[in-house]
Amino acid sequence: MAHIAVFNPPAAGHVNPCHGVVQELVRRGHRVSYPGTTTYAEQIKETGADYVEYLSTWQVSGPKKLPNLRGRQFVTMLSLLLAETKAVYPVLLDRFTGDEPDLVLVDGAMGWWGRALGLKWDVPIVELWPVFASNDKWAMNQKYTRFSPVNPRFLLSIVRLASWLRQQGIEVDLRDFTYGSCARMRLVMIPKFFHYAGDTFDDSYHFVGPCFDNHAREGGWVRPASASKVVLLTLGTIYQSESVFRTCLEALDDPSWHVVVAGVKPGAVPVPTPRNVEVHTFLPRLGDVLAHADLLVSHGGMGTTLEALRHEVPSIALPQMAEQEANSDRIAELGLGVKLAPAEVTPDRLREAARAVMADAGIRAELRRRGAETRGCGGSPAAADAVESLLTR
Repeated sequence: MAHIAVFNPPAAGHVNPCHGVVQELVRRGHRVSYPGTTTYAEQIKETGADYVEYLSTWQVSGPKKLPNLRGRQFVTMLSLLLAETKAVYPVLLDRFTGDEPDLVLVDGAMGWWGRALGLKWDVPIVELWPVFASNDKWAMNQKYTRFSPVNPRFLLSIVRLASWLRQQGIEVDLRDFTYGSCARMRLVMIPKFFHYAGDTFDDSYHFVGPCFDNHAREGGWVRPASASKVVLLTLGTIYQSESVFRTCLEALDDPSWHVVVAGVKPGAVPVPTPRNVEVHTFLPRLGDVLAHADLLVSHGGMGTTLEALRHEVPSIALPQMAEQEANSDRIAELGLGVKLAPAEVTPDRLREAARAVMADAGIRAELRRRGAETRGCGGSPAAADAVESLLTR
């Protein structure tokens, strides 16, 4: 059996979607090493992988205000990514000395240090894409992360990256490195129908769909008998606003509706909360609630969106950054729910949208069709099959 290493950025939207893939590889007898930070240690260990701890610069000195990845803030994120890569790469290179993997799984959007390690070890690189991938027909920077290619800060980041790669003895075309063209394969954990321009991607992209936790057993949450409707409200783990939560709770303050608020940072939800609301600082499996839910009100995160699709739950998306904008636009385009601007939404408008979406027969019909497609993508077994096809070459 092979030794496989997984390199993901320490962020829930990149760590959580890969759990099913890691579990399946471990189940098949492969040894999986999974570097991570203490925040995600228990989740990584639950997959059966060997947890390798490191300290992230984003934990120590992250930005006071997280960039929303639009325009100039996207350039800021590139600088943060380069700093993280320079800090993490030598630590993990040392940790794996004498125990180099046979293949690496690398986050396609942000896993620069994993990509560099794979090139250093000269082993196959497989990219994991829990967010929209890019090709010459579609990319996030066409609409959502536009910035000037002659921005001095952008050019400086690129020069510094090229210099750093040379210092590490990594010979690679810079465009191939930044675009991920050095990968042998990409595992896109999104259904092809949901991906923009999905039919234009070549055979190196495997649209395996969402790779949900294979060992998770839903049923840990019980729908109250008195609830005429169940609404799941979550605004992600990073970008949370008390004012948006306040608007949502006021809009959903209907005694016959039961509202479950998940993933809340301390102080983000106003106190006291309405009597029809239950609040969880951590809800390990949103599917427990979505299996009973009539509506999802969320930030439009990809993982949450795909969970709702699997359970055929309509969505109201309130995106707060570029990736969520792209996800939310796709929800609206495909008739799976609606998108509202957080800065413009009012309690009355959100309440009206909630009632309309839950009553919309067209949305329900589209969710039945797309939910079946989502569940039939192949998921973790298909992803593991693809990885093993490289190990036997």
